[in-house]
Amino acid sequence: MEEKETYTLQELFELLPVSIVELARKTGINEVTIARIRDGKTARRDTANKLMIALSEAHKVPLSIRNVTGLNIQTPTPRLPRAVVEDDSTIEWTGAREATDILSFNAGRKITDTYLRLLAKAGKIRSKKKTGNQNVYAKSDVQSYKVGTRRESRGKGATK
Repeated sequence: MEEKETYTLQELFELLPVSIVELARKTGINEVTIARIRDGKTARRDTANKLMIALSEAHKVPLSIRNVTGLNIQTPTPRLPRAVVEDDSTIEWTGAREATDILSFNAGRKITDTYLRLLAKAGKIRSKKKTGNQNVYAKSDVQSYKVGTRRESRGKGATK
């Protein structure tokens, strides 16, 4: 491939000298993820960068997310601040059992306390230590959080 200022993702895949299976092996990116990126689905920035490095090596031209069009880079989800800015006394706090019950009811399926802790760790729901290992969660955050639909497992540990 000749070196030029910009490339399209479509041309990079059309002229790819190796299979997607081989590209997946070289990058450590799942084949399905590579196919989804090729088809215009969103990709995390680090995944897109890994793919650009591998495509660069395969085509022997310098590629990056800046000189390839057709890449759909995922925008980061805004997170709640870790530090509680408002006065703690104005927040209604709830325990893990009630919080998972609220999330489960709103989602229409069982939500585990593990998922609740992940939401708190990601800054999606405010939490604070109550006693020992017990946390409490901001009830307004729990009530307003929308649990996404369940997706099939993808990635290195996925089974077909």
